[in-house]
Amino acid sequence: MADFNATNVTMAGLPVADLSFAEFYSTAKPLLFFIVGVTIYSIFIFRFYKFFSRRDIFKLEESEAGPGFAGFIRFFARVSSHAMQNLVLIPILVFFWFAVLTILLIFLSKNETIARIMISSISIIGSVRITSFYNEELAQELAKLVPLVLLGVYIVEASYFSFEKSLSFVAELPMHWKEFIYYLVIVVGIEFVMRTMQFTFKFKTKELKE
Repeated sequence: MADFNATNVTMAGLPVADLSFAEFYSTAKPLLFFIVGVTIYSIFIFRFYKFFSRRDIFKLEESEAGPGFAGFIRFFARVSSHAMQNLVLIPILVFFWFAVLTILLIFLSKNETIARIMISSISIIGSVRITSFYNEELAQELAKLVPLVLLGVYIVEASYFSFEKSLSFVAELPMHWKEFIYYLVIVVGIEFVMRTMQFTFKFKTKELKE
């Protein structure tokens, strides 16, 4: 029987004895962290832009208006839920979307000012909300543009990012709270106008059919 010596065992022409668990662990650890990080980020962005770009963000039950006082109450409840959605829930979501997109743009930007980054972020939000009423697929493409560009830049050139500068920009955000309130009013107003137009169009279409 041939003598089995570990130093003579080869794998693809390389001696197995040259492999070690310590080297494997030191190589695999950063790789696994990177894979997990990219996976978590991708799932978050997928959920983020899918939700963000939906025309009807909340599926609120709508009661059909009917004759008499009971019909008026149902109609009033529908209009009230519509107003509640736009005046309470939408501003909260816009704030969240604005925070996410602004932070992503801060990491992507090198020479832009915080004011420019904020207006770019809120412009994307407004555009996504408008296009969601035209075509949700188009809104999805627009909503995922910045997050995926950020991921691509990080994978290709991680040294592109300056975390110290990005954190200093983030620290400046509270100083621009007035601008954000103005932007918030504009985006919520756009959402309200678009949804009112949609509601009116549906109502007129229903009347014509009847």
